[in-house]
Amino acid sequence: MLARAMRTAIDERGVAVTLLCGSGTQGAHDEVVALADTLGAPVVHALRGKQFVEWDNPFDVGMTGLIGFSSGYHAMESCDTLLMLGTDFPYRPFYPSNAKIAQIDWKGSQLGHRAPLALRQAPAARLVQPRLDGERDAAGARRAGRASGAAGGVAVG
Repeated sequence: MLARAMRTAIDERGVAVTLLCGSGTQGAHDEVVALADTLGAPVVHALRGKQFVEWDNPFDVGMTGLIGFSSGYHAMESCDTLLMLGTDFPYRPFYPSNAKIAQIDWKGSQLGHRAPLALRQAPAARLVQPRLDGERDAAGARRAGRASGAAGGVAVG
């Protein structure tokens, strides 16, 4: 789904894309960082997405909303395409005033709940499903290695 969202953002000639990530990005940290790198997009996080996307993310510009930072607010306000991943961000005054908005969330009932959308995508148990074809999932192995302190990888399957 991230690939589709990325393609849509590019096809729709989104020049200044910003990602707004929430708790629905849990388990998709590496994919979010890769998407931000591909699009050259800053990553803003909602309060509930902070723990999943802020760490080890060179594209993170902070939180937005009532207790957010000006950097997050400005990244959203200056974009022409806002890609909301795993969030139903409730603070409408903090949405960009002149941008197309795309939302990807497993809660289909939340799509378009806060703002009109140019793209909506649901349902999915997670934003990005790992490729489980009997081979190692390199990102999962790295995460498992960091968590256990082990030097080797872990087979997924």
